[in-house]
Amino acid sequence: MTDDGAPAADETPAPPAQYVIRSATVEDAVGIAETHVASWRAAYRGLLPEELLDGLSVERRTTQWQEDIRSADLDVHIAADPAGHVGGFIAGGRSRDGDATGTVGELMAIYVRPQLWSLGIGGRLHSAGVAGLATRFEQATLWVLEGNARSRAFYERQGWRPDGTVKRHRRRRRSPRGPLPPDAERLRPQPVARGGSAPDALRVQGPARVRGTGCDVADMSDKTPARRRRGCEVVGRSGPVQGPALSV
Repeated sequence: MTDDGAPAADETPAPPAQYVIRSATVEDAVGIAETHVASWRAAYRGLLPEELLDGLSVERRTTQWQEDIRSADLDVHIAADPAGHVGGFIAGGRSRDGDATGTVGELMAIYVRPQLWSLGIGGRLHSAGVAGLATRFEQATLWVLEGNARSRAFYERQGWRPDGTVKRHRRRRRSPRGPLPPDAERLRPQPVARGGSAPDALRVQGPARVRGTGCDVADMSDKTPARRRRGCEVVGRSGPVQGPALSV
């Protein structure tokens, strides 16, 4: 099961300008899964256990993405080349955090094939994903692994800022799906004013901390709500700071 004809890691892909951003279909699931696995292995090497990265399965992720796209619970967009091959994707939906209300969305995943990094495709996907969230939610969050400097810099360029919430592992153990990933930090814009032609003013909730035993961290790609919340308790928050607008 492969996205037949998609460029391999050592091949030159189509020029970035030829990639079209569009809504994903079930037929795109294989390409999304291949992009997902390739990007994880490139981006998280040294951040996540080798065992976890080597054990990633395109087949399992394909099934997962097929189910997610069919359910319509997630808003999924892809960057497709002229032949329809997936070069990157973004997914958003309702926040899975235990302290979130129905007005809070979450940017759950944004990945681009490694050979297409730093060519502007990620920024175009981000714009499409944020626009989708803005039609359904008043606020948005995302999670980023601590130590993932590349992703953190990308989000900061797009205007995201941390709200001080961190998920940490208090109990060093193995989960049924492999070694636990490292700590993660939450970035959270919150709109506070609307109207006029200028971008909405936004506010990010200030420092908070999370405590708990076995507080599972999952990065943006993990779509299992229980892993987001298990054993975690938000115990403090204060002070607004300026953040990006939930609009494009």
